Amino acid sequence: MTACALGGPQRDQLFVTTSRQGMEPGDDPLAGALFRVDTGVRGLPVRAFAG
Repeated sequence: MTACALGGPQRDQLFVTTSRQGMEPGDDPLAGALFRVDTGVRGLPVRAFAG
């Protein structure tokens, strides 16, 4: 399972989280980590929730 979101001051960084769910210790040393990628493109601003 993974999740991703754009963020940073310019919304041009991609943040990706990974899961260790169901894995044994040592199966994958990068499981359960947070990664950041500089994308070179900007995401859109968040729209306010109206409800």
